[in-house]
Amino acid sequence: MKIIENKKRTDNTFEYSVTVEPNELTKNFNEIFTLYSKNVEIKGFRTGKAPKLMIIEKLGSNFLSSKLLDHSLQKSYSKITKKKKIKTVAQPKISITKWVFDAFSESSENNILEYKLEIAVFPKCQLKDYKKLKIDKKLFEKVVVTDQEVETVIEQLQKQRARYNPVSRVSKINDMLEINFTGKIKGIAQEKMTSSNHPLVLGSKSMVPGFEENLIGLKKDAKKKFTITFPKDYYTSELKDQKVDFEVEILEVKEIELPKVDDKFASNFGHGRIDNLKKAIKKSIKNEKEEQKNHKIEAKIINNLLKIFKVAISPIMLDEEQRRLLERLKEQIRKKGLGFENYLKMSGKNESELEKEFGKQARQNIEVGLLLGEIAKRENITDKSEEIGRKTLDKLIDIVKKNSL
Repeated sequence: MKIIENKKRTDNTFEYSVTVEPNELTKNFNEIFTLYSKNVEIKGFRTGKAPKLMIIEKLGSNFLSSKLLDHSLQKSYSKITKKKKIKTVAQPKISITKWVFDAFSESSENNILEYKLEIAVFPKCQLKDYKKLKIDKKLFEKVVVTDQEVETVIEQLQKQRARYNPVSRVSKINDMLEINFTGKIKGIAQEKMTSSNHPLVLGSKSMVPGFEENLIGLKKDAKKKFTITFPKDYYTSELKDQKVDFEVEILEVKEIELPKVDDKFASNFGHGRIDNLKKAIKKSIKNEKEEQKNHKIEAKIINNLLKIFKVAISPIMLDEEQRRLLERLKEQIRKKGLGFENYLKMSGKNESELEKEFGKQARQNIEVGLLLGEIAKRENITDKSEEIGRKTLDKLIDIVKKNSL
């Protein structure tokens, strides 16, 4: 095998030109052939014991060629990283420039593999003195939960248990309407904007802005036509800045009846007394605020540290992280029961454009990981990989808190 080191780039990427010669390809092929031929059944011969050319024909030259290529790339790449003592941080980028292999030929002298190899290596990090870092001391203030915040949650729980009773008056905010509606674009009814016996709470903001406002002050059996221009930033691309003509029929107007806030009400949520429910709500709000507070502190510390942190990141490393973020998005969409193609259609973007949008986030993810790794090394923090980041952040919070208060 011939290895020519072209250069080590300033972005922590090594470039090599690699040639895997005929004799090495023959050796690799024999390894592949031995692996796949042992289970080949050909009539008149014991399993795996037929003549070589017959087995090659049965397996298929394209199949063997593909397996040989993968095997040769992996072996040569592994040899290079060991020989050069390279600590890689991402899958390599491989560009094949020449690939010739004939499984049926008795001569191997024309067989050859040539490729360009780019390897991302672990970058050197430059971090200034982080132990003097301060942030606004207000971020460390004690979390407070007001009675009004508790009452707001109680009101939300009341609405969850509310009853709606038909009334003959005109509709107002907080009423529930039962409606039929049709949305038309240039006179053509749109299936996605047409519904029958649709429940709608006025003030819920569950419809496009302007829709609910047009239904205030109407009685049962009323009909109304109105036009709404959808927002320019609407989530569905085909409706952005689009004028839609709506026709709405009011089937029913219902008034909300909230349950009384007492011990019986509290029992619906697993608490025998209303005081206990309020205490549980207060604790839940406090925990949520504590979590938000900690996120703000961590974000502030990380952002300030990134200002005094320098590192050159290989494009290979960035590409891999962008792909990881895209795959994570696909999985999230799948769990929601949405098709990825439908998601792309709604966003008005293709997969490549979406992946590029992750560029900034990918860079930040890598920088933060390297930053925390550098600090963990300096602070002698050792643990399971998934816990090092948490322990390092906790250590940083302690340092910054002492400096800030």
